Amino acid sequence: RGGGGGAARKRQTSPAPVAAERVSDDVAVRIVENYAVTNYTTEQRAGDAQADGALSLDISLTSFVAGLEVVLDDGTRYVGRVVEREVAMQMFEEARARGQTAGLLAAASPRDTSRFVFSLTLQPRTGARFSLRVEELLLRRRGQYEYVVGVPRVAPLTATVTVRHSASVANVRAPSPVVTDGSLTVAADGTVALARPASWTPTHDGGDSGGASADTLVVRYEVPQRDAAGSLAVSAGRADADARFFAHTFAAPTAFSPYGASVVFVIDRSGSMGETKMAQAKSALVSMVRRLGDNDRFSIVAFDDRDSVFSTHMVYASASVKDGAESFAQRLAARGGTDIGNAVVRGLRILSARRARAAGEPDAPSLVLLTDGRPTSGTTQTSALLALVAGANAADAQVHTLGFGQNLDYALLRAMASQNSGVDRRIYEGTDASEQITTFFDAVRAPVLANVRVAYAPAATAIVTASGDVLGEYVGGDGTATVVAPPISALYAGADVVVAGRVPSDTTSVDVSVTGQTCSCDVVWQRRYSAAADDGADASARLDAERYYAYFALRALARQVDRIADATDAASKAATAKATAIALRYGFVSPFTSLIVVADEQQAHKPGDGGGDGGGGGDG
Repeated sequence: RGGGGGAARKRQTSPAPVAAERVSDDVAVRIVENYAVTNYTTEQRAGDAQADGALSLDISLTSFVAGLEVVLDDGTRYVGRVVEREVAMQMFEEARARGQTAGLLAAASPRDTSRFVFSLTLQPRTGARFSLRVEELLLRRRGQYEYVVGVPRVAPLTATVTVRHSASVANVRAPSPVVTDGSLTVAADGTVALARPASWTPTHDGGDSGGASADTLVVRYEVPQRDAAGSLAVSAGRADADARFFAHTFAAPTAFSPYGASVVFVIDRSGSMGETKMAQAKSALVSMVRRLGDNDRFSIVAFDDRDSVFSTHMVYASASVKDGAESFAQRLAARGGTDIGNAVVRGLRILSARRARAAGEPDAPSLVLLTDGRPTSGTTQTSALLALVAGANAADAQVHTLGFGQNLDYALLRAMASQNSGVDRRIYEGTDASEQITTFFDAVRAPVLANVRVAYAPAATAIVTASGDVLGEYVGGDGTATVVAPPISALYAGADVVVAGRVPSDTTSVDVSVTGQTCSCDVVWQRRYSAAADDGADASARLDAERYYAYFALRALARQVDRIADATDAASKAATAKATAIALRYGFVSPFTSLIVVADEQQAHKPGDGGGDGGGGGDG
């Protein structure tokens, strides 16, 4: 089952089934506020012989699968059930022992890449439609949201991304390179549509992680922050009728001057980089170094199967030092193997050894990895490499990844960035990526706010993330207010603090206070928001704040469990039990639950019977 799932089939002596023919594929995405619900659907048919119908997908580490459905030719519908992992495995093995067709969908540990695979044997000349639902939070960087989806390199295919927000949505765009072919449109209402005709044929090998063959559809948009204290959406509880739930989003202003940056650049010079990718990576490195200011500190690690450094310690980015760094970069030539792990660890150690800045001035460290992303020496196994980097990150640095070329292990780079609160970007070979790299680096270079505190009254249960990093759950202790403490140490320009909150059902208003420090003064933003649920709005344009809260709670608990090495620890057991209850209640496939489909009469729903409990719930 790898990082995802698998299928059990009736035992037989005939040859293994061939892959079924793909009739059509569809990706439908609805983004409400900053929460994306993606529905992947593929229709497949067997020819004159038995064939495997399959759905495979790489999703981000911040996503949860929240539903699976299989519909056969005769209209029979099998709806996945979310159950505890151990129960799902037992059901799976029992179904296999009985000779029944069954499918199991399971999530990997948060330390691993999230690859999901589900397959089902189709009898000759029969077909099936597979539908998978995925939910995730989108992050704002430099005032801009970005949604990324891998679309299969098949035809015919349609993909639509629709954005709905309580505030106005501006500058919706799908920047290139998006997909290798197909008609792409951006409508005035913020809907991005991709259509690929049946006559389309692949024009290149779209190598992705694990042999996956996919293109990338990227949608970016902006939502101006109308109120300095942010925006707040409220909905009444359904599964939890004793509460109201809110989603509060605050973006750090982009107008403030940044604090000083501390960044280590780690650049791949291995033989696989070749002339074109090496030139792109060197150009990107020089461009980022040139954007550093006099108060910024940096170093460079260049690597193949060995590494060399520009400086063994952090140096201030004076004009002469930047000239020296450019000369260092221009001398790099592609050669040797690729030891990513050792080079990243070397960079993290340089960051850990840096000197503290002036008292009270934040120093948010970061590392930027530039690579074609396929390790060939040193630590090469994905989970071991991720664990190596996590263990070496004593500086709590954000690790950002820039992947160059087509045949890279992009899932590894996404996982490394996600695990270390960073951003990942893919740079296609032969493209001018200067604008993309400039936008990326400006968003992650240096913080504009320090010691950020968020407080709510009346007392709320608040689950907080900052720049995508889940900080934890906070509960009001005095009955009148909830204060996020300790404060958020640093926040970048245009980056989000996102809070999912729970208050009593009779709450009529929520007072929000946000405080922080710029490099020149203290700042305070305060606002009272109505707690009236917006239940009369169009459901497709309304955020389900209760489900939003459940998503946050599950992510926070999964992270808590993952950081406790001893699974028998009382705190780990308590967090696991709480996370499992949330995942079962709201139908999320998580590190604690799996999704099971067994092809039998008890789970099948014939046309017109209205049965099924897909586990997802809500329209996002």
